[in-house]
Formats: sequence, C-alpha cells, structure tokens
Amino acid sequence: MELSVAAILKMTLYAIFLGAAMGIIYDVFRISRVMIGVRYSSKERGALSKLYSFKYPLIGMLGRRESKLKDGVVCALVCIGDVLFSLLAGALFCIFLYFFNDGIFRWQALVFCVFGFFVYYNTVGRLVISLAEFFVIFLRILTKFLAFSIAFPFKMVYNIIIKVAWCIIMPPLNKIKRRSRVRNTKKRLDMLSAEAASGFIEFYMKGRGKPDAD
Repeated sequence: MELSVAAILKMTLYAIFLGAAMGIIYDVFRISRVMIGVRYSSKERGALSKLYSFKYPLIGMLGRRESKLKDGVVCALVCIGDVLFSLLAGALFCIFLYFFNDGIFRWQALVFCVFGFFVYYNTVGRLVISLAEFFVIFLRILTKFLAFSIAFPFKMVYNIIIKVAWCIIMPPLNKIKRRSRVRNTKKRLDMLSAEAASGFIEFYMKGRGKPDAD
C-alpha cells in the first residue's frame, strides 16, 4: 500500500506523539516504583527531609516511611512493571498502525515512535523522575487531607453520640453503683453486728481453732 508524502508525514508526526505518550505512561510506572521504595536520584535529600519533618495543618507530620518490601520483591515488581509496559506499548503501536496504515507495519512509524519516546525520556522524563518523590509527598498530603475531610464530620457525629449516650447512661449506672455499695455496706454491718452479738472474742478464737474456755 503506497502512501502519499502528506500521509507519511502525518503518520510520522503522530508516531512521535505516540512515543511521547508512551514516555508519560512509563513515568506513571516509575512514579509507582518510587512509592514502593525505588530511588532514582539522591538529589534534593535536604529539601525532602524538611518536607517529611514539617508539621502540616490538620494532618501533622508525614514522617518518612521506608519500604517494608525486600529487595527481591521490589526487583520482581519492577520487572513485572516493565513487562506490562512493554505489552501495553506493543498494543498501542499495533492500534496506531491499524488506524494509520491499515495494520501494515512500517519501519518509519517504529523508528519515530522510539524517537519520540527517547526525546521525552531524556527531557521531560528526567525532570519528572527528579521530582517523583515530591509528587509522592504531594499525593500523601492530598490523600491525608481528603481522608481528614471525609472522616471529620463522622468523627464529630461520633463524639456527639458518645457524649449524649454517656450523659444518658451514666446517671442510672452511678445510681446502680451507689445502691450496690450501700447494700454491700449494710450487709457487712449486719454481719459485724451478728459477730458482736455472739461475742466477738469467742467468735475470733473459734475461727483460729482454739478450744472453748468452757
């Protein structure tokens, strides 16, 4: 199938855009790796430490959380992510060929798609990955703010219900406790009175196993 020069130029341009789009998708994979503990750069550690130790309104300090995953598990997840990205990129390229060249392979499309990917990877991609942990911190802050905003009304309602229930339940409970203490005290006094009536010393000596004086 022969294509006009305009069609080839159009396909080439869209192939470059497709490569850049694949670079964006790959950055999503790389940022997800940062979230599980992968570090691509040691730069900006001082600024990151300040962001982790800063006390934010309503949510407090973030606190640096080290990944609990072992190195082997992290490597396996990275490998799985690369395989998934490769499958996704291949599928997108096949769809691209289907729409722009009736599914017929053209090396120009592949070359310019790879070109677009590496241009993005070495320009915008470098900036994105250098700021990846800042993005992760921003996502954590946003998530905590959203969680606080959602939980705050429920927490207020819960506190009101607990306080109202406490005010309703506690007076009867205190009354029951007072009655129980009075009843126990009266029982004890009756027992002591009985002991005194039968002779406290005699009762005590019998309790110690002493023979009667009689």
